[in-house]
Amino acid sequence: MNHRFGRPTIKQIVLYTLLMVAALAVVVLYMAGGNEVFDGSGEKEPTYTYEDTVTLPMHSVRTLNPATSTDEDTYFIAPLLYGSLFKLNPSMTPEMDLAESYTFDPGSSSITITLKDATWQDGEPVIGYDVVFSIEVYRLAGKDCNYKSMIDKIGYVQSDGKTVTIYFNEDEDMGLDLLTFPVLPSHLYSYYGEAMTTSETFKPMGNGPYKVKSYDPSDRLILEPNEDYYGVVPTNTVTFDTEGMKGDPYQRLQASGVSLMVSKDADRETYITKKDVTITDFPANKVEFVGFNCKSGAFADRDVRRAVCYAIDCDSIIDMQYYGSGVKNDGMFFPGYMGIDSSTLTYPFDIKKAQDALAEAGYKETDENGNIINKAGEPLTVVIPVNKKDDEKMGSAETVAEALEELGIEVTVTPLEKSEYYAALQAGNFDMYFGSYTFDSCMDMRALFGFEDTNYAGYDNDGLVDLLTQLRSGSSIEEMTDLVKRIREIMVNDVPYFCIMYHTYGAIASSTFDGVPTPVWNNYYFNCPEWRSKFVQGEETDEQEQSDEEGESEENSDSGEDGE
Repeated sequence: MNHRFGRPTIKQIVLYTLLMVAALAVVVLYMAGGNEVFDGSGEKEPTYTYEDTVTLPMHSVRTLNPATSTDEDTYFIAPLLYGSLFKLNPSMTPEMDLAESYTFDPGSSSITITLKDATWQDGEPVIGYDVVFSIEVYRLAGKDCNYKSMIDKIGYVQSDGKTVTIYFNEDEDMGLDLLTFPVLPSHLYSYYGEAMTTSETFKPMGNGPYKVKSYDPSDRLILEPNEDYYGVVPTNTVTFDTEGMKGDPYQRLQASGVSLMVSKDADRETYITKKDVTITDFPANKVEFVGFNCKSGAFADRDVRRAVCYAIDCDSIIDMQYYGSGVKNDGMFFPGYMGIDSSTLTYPFDIKKAQDALAEAGYKETDENGNIINKAGEPLTVVIPVNKKDDEKMGSAETVAEALEELGIEVTVTPLEKSEYYAALQAGNFDMYFGSYTFDSCMDMRALFGFEDTNYAGYDNDGLVDLLTQLRSGSSIEEMTDLVKRIREIMVNDVPYFCIMYHTYGAIASSTFDGVPTPVWNNYYFNCPEWRSKFVQGEETDEQEQSDEEGESEENSDSGEDGE
């Protein structure tokens, strides 16, 4: 095409002049008008006011007593009110909380902990016997509290002043992650049973970052900073509103009735219609994976397992089967476990790499049907049993089967009843299977790599099992980090299991929320002290109205049993 350039017309000169004048006017207005910024719609950016308060939703709970409640809301609120010996950060790495120092003694299967200088809200010091008391109360509560799985692994406990020694039942099942239960105030009670009230109006008296300002079980729970907290004292006030989970919680949040909520719904994004609502996804403790038969068949060859991993399109599976509610992860450990980055995949989806890896594994030729064969002329066949009532795994199997067939692999996807499916896994009648596993805070991988009844892959590596056992045998934080690095290297190289994704939950923030939420699947309010609210000047939201009402109703709502 020929381009012709000539003199500008009168019309063009006028247009250029007007554009220059308009641009100059914007600059002058900007410099003279207090640096106000205008968007394309002609509306200026709003001016915000900030308040050190947030409103969060909660269900009505049976009791706020952590010793006798299995309510989820009580479980997540407890870390705001009570300290624990250790806590887990977003990478599931243990951190000392009430513990000032600790020493493991493998010979006696015990840990000795020295406590920090901390006090209860009434000024009484936190002592070692508080830990003894707490463990015995939780033991007495059994399945009626949220900490049974931790306490079941503890034998007996001794204390002396600010020192406490905890003896575990097994020397191969003890860890800092078992000591994250709330520590209770022993001085308030005469005996263990007295601490086991199930009163609906129970008002916790703790030693954590917040304390209860007022509580009405039918209305709201208001927490204020605990000025005597042994850590960094928060500056914000937190309101838990029981109205927040009634009706449609998504609509209430979008109307700024609450600041932030956590949703486990995989399709949570479909409920959001306002563009100023943000969602921060974070990993849950459930993993979706592919397991290979390491005992027999083609996948007994590690190189074949590696090759097929390149043909697994995790993104498609996450988007098509799980509404995008998942995060890819390198290896089976929790994403970023112990602070070790696992976001870069060793086996990213790449059909060309899969072809090359299969050729290196000996599958270089094809037969008359186009199926790849090894040196002996044997085709590569894959049998995938699936629980036919699990739609997500059926869809995942079909997605992977298509990719494998593209590589010249014969694939048979066999839908089975649930009982037949597990029977096939136990009998080893499979080449690949699609599985799920939900971990607790211990992240004990021996369930998949060590114990025969759940190690369907039949993977046998005594060295790996030994490292996994060391990880659960009283390791310090530094030792745990080193062990996880070594374990990860073996798992990723041998790949008996391939991680498709970890499920994610979503922290959904309204337009009035100010802060960056970093929730953990077992501690939604991990960095709650860093949150606050922002409001557009001249507008009033449901949350502001509620904040105004709190001051008026405080005298009437400040009721409940104080720590008993």
